[in-house]
Amino acid sequence: MTSLTKKARVAGCLYIAASLIGYLRLIYIPNNLIVTANAAATANNIAAHESLFRWGIVSYPIAGVLFLFVTFALYRLLEGVDRTPGTVSYCGACQAQHG
Repeated sequence: MTSLTKKARVAGCLYIAASLIGYLRLIYIPNNLIVTANAAATANNIAAHESLFRWGIVSYPIAGVLFLFVTFALYRLLEGVDRTPGTVSYCGACQAQHG
């Protein structure tokens, strides 16, 4: 396996993992916990599914770190093509994670 193939596989696996975590935290967990216009039902859902609620809290920093690593992996993969756009996207991702 060449170095470029390995970098591409790492970037792809990180992207898939970050996308799955993103789906869980943005779609699956809110749909199972939040009841629109009914705070009491939402509170009951959170009490009944406490582990899902906790996973929702933990998934935010995990997804942020994964997407940051996706940016690093894509930069390493594409740095041979052109460094300037890669550096700009790298700096933008770092700023987005902190701000």
